[in-house]
Amino acid sequence: MNFEKSIGAHVIFFDGNYCVNGYNDSFANFFDIEEDLTGKHIGDLEMPADFSDFILSGEEEIELSLNVKNRWIDVKKETINANGTLIGHFFILEDVTDQITNNQELIALNSVIGDVQDVMSMSIHFKDAEGKYHWTPETYALIDREPRLEDENNNIFDSITVQNLDNIADNRPNIDDDVYVEDFTIITESGKTKYLRGTAHNVFDDEGNFLRLIMTAQDLTKEHLQEANLKILDSLMSDSNYQLGVGSYVHEVGSDYFCISKEAVDIAELNENEDSHMQLKSLSGNFVDSDAFKKEVGKLISGELDKIDNVWEYKSPKTGQIKKLHVINSIKVVGGRIFSFGGIKDVTSEMEKQEKLKHHNMELEMLIRESNHRIKNNLNLLLRFISLEKRFNKNNPEKIIENTVGRIESFSLLHEKIYNVDNFKDINVEEYLNSLISGLYSIFGDDGSINYNSNNNELILNSEILVPLSLIITELVINSIKYGYVDYELDNKAINVSVDKFDNKLILHYSDNGKGLPKDFNPHKSIGLGWRIINSLISQLEGEYEVFNDDGMHFKLTFNI
Repeated sequence: MNFEKSIGAHVIFFDGNYCVNGYNDSFANFFDIEEDLTGKHIGDLEMPADFSDFILSGEEEIELSLNVKNRWIDVKKETINANGTLIGHFFILEDVTDQITNNQELIALNSVIGDVQDVMSMSIHFKDAEGKYHWTPETYALIDREPRLEDENNNIFDSITVQNLDNIADNRPNIDDDVYVEDFTIITESGKTKYLRGTAHNVFDDEGNFLRLIMTAQDLTKEHLQEANLKILDSLMSDSNYQLGVGSYVHEVGSDYFCISKEAVDIAELNENEDSHMQLKSLSGNFVDSDAFKKEVGKLISGELDKIDNVWEYKSPKTGQIKKLHVINSIKVVGGRIFSFGGIKDVTSEMEKQEKLKHHNMELEMLIRESNHRIKNNLNLLLRFISLEKRFNKNNPEKIIENTVGRIESFSLLHEKIYNVDNFKDINVEEYLNSLISGLYSIFGDDGSINYNSNNNELILNSEILVPLSLIITELVINSIKYGYVDYELDNKAINVSVDKFDNKLILHYSDNGKGLPKDFNPHKSIGLGWRIINSLISQLEGEYEVFNDDGMHFKLTFNI
């Protein structure tokens, strides 16, 4: 027989009814027998009767399971013969307590599962009619200790420190259908504090005979700590007048106590399945300049800073986008415990609005400065026009006033149409020229006989171009009204203006159907005030122009934009 194959077994060899040397130590250790067994008669050994009878039986091969000192033992007997002569008996003993106990517990557990509502979040144990306890692995995990041989005869909760518990597991003979519930605190052998909810109720058969006392224990430590954390948060919120009103978090300095609110988890886009410690660690590490942030927190805890109150760039762990978090953090003392208490608020949208407002204000200041500058230039230009009028028409004050009023109207319209927009840009040319020429008609006494035609295709220009362009058109219109139709009878008088844009060039076409310019007229050498103003403005635009007669006066100006 190969005894090496009997892993974990204890082997003994008997010659007849007496012990033989060789395996006695193994056998003695198994039964906790200290004396030397060599030559001892089986009847003299302190062994279970079942085992003694088994050894002395005449059967050559037999198997037996028996309970020895709260252990279940499988025993195999093999008889050895040589040439028809009995040599002896080998006995192999194996401890199968765990296997049998597990099977028994499984059978017993199945019988009580139906009596327990929630088996996923609690341990289940019970005491049967014989007073034996049955403990499941979950119960041992709950109190942080390993099973022991004597546990079926004892309440294992007696091996730990139990506080505020009114003997929930024993002496409840009157409990029938009602379930007795009690919350209590335990301190495990390893020193951990846990908060449990215990339940107990008796189960009877149909004849009223007691079957078992079922007990459960549910670990409420996490919920208890969360509730305690909320109370601390409320206290800190009240003491600090912290009004960010968004996400809060707490760390007890020098301990592993961490708490973070759901709002803070949502704002920081953290993993909801992680514990508070990992969530806060992730929060700290996701700041763009996390080293600087951690350094600030270190200074706060060491007392170098009284408070952290800054906006930090934060990288979302889910989207990778950068947002801005307003972080307020301070040290608070509650019940003698020191806490680092903080809060976060997503101010990305607010910061963007502030940045846009700041940019808008800068643009507005620039526009105001530009507007003042342009108004000053226009007034200086108007003064120059008045000065020229005085020089050219010094003997005709009424003409000076009339021409000056026309130009003032032109400038007034410029201010109304141009400087009333946000950025001196995007001015509709056709709309502006319609107002300008209509105003000039009324100033110079037109009776409505001159039709105005425009074909500017909703062209949009900025003020830098439109100011000199409109002044040129003003002079041309004044010239047409005052000279083009004088002593010239015509049923359908008309002025046509078109402004076209081709790539980077702008082309102005102006024409009337009046009597035209004198045959020897040279606009570049004209001593008239209007044409001198036109030449000056075209020079300013660095443009080129031509003037000719063709059933009236035609003017074409081309310049780069």
